[in-house]
Amino acid sequence: MHTLIGSLLLWIVACGPNGELNAMADSEMTQIQELANFSWVVPRELAGMAKPGTGQPLENDLKALKRRGIALVVSLTEEPLPASTLAQHNLKLLHIPVEDYTPPTQTQMLSFVHQASTSVSKKKPVVVHCHAGLGRTGTMLAAYLVSKGHTGQQAIAEIRRARPGSIETKEQEQAVFTFEETWSKVN
Repeated sequence: MHTLIGSLLLWIVACGPNGELNAMADSEMTQIQELANFSWVVPRELAGMAKPGTGQPLENDLKALKRRGIALVVSLTEEPLPASTLAQHNLKLLHIPVEDYTPPTQTQMLSFVHQASTSVSKKKPVVVHCHAGLGRTGTMLAAYLVSKGHTGQQAIAEIRRARPGSIETKEQEQAVFTFEETWSKVN
């Protein structure tokens, strides 16, 4: 099964929408395939992933993110990625430290939504990561969907559909529901 999924991923990356082959070396296809837990939540706008550099060198992940068009990397880990390394790849870093297995604060969620929306409005896609790309990442991704009109419940369901295992704790779920109320008051 894993081989079949890997082959399908390589075919999707290697072929364009009409089935034409893209000029891409095998090594490039492997690097794109190996981004840890990467998926688009809003295609070509917002994605989530595990911490870059998980499973392969950070440089490889940053190159793969650039190939996907990512411009802003939102780091939710307590220790951020090295901003200078991201800058070498023309990637901007936004560090919002959130303790593992806890939800971001409402202020952090509002700040994230504002900065992610600003980046997306400039056609600069955003990727969000924590360590595994599930709890903290899923919570922030759901907040973004709430800001775009989803209810808290719809946002949680959509994130879990796109990124199974996301939003790991009841506190993270509650943060999304609270953000729905917060967002309705500020907009």
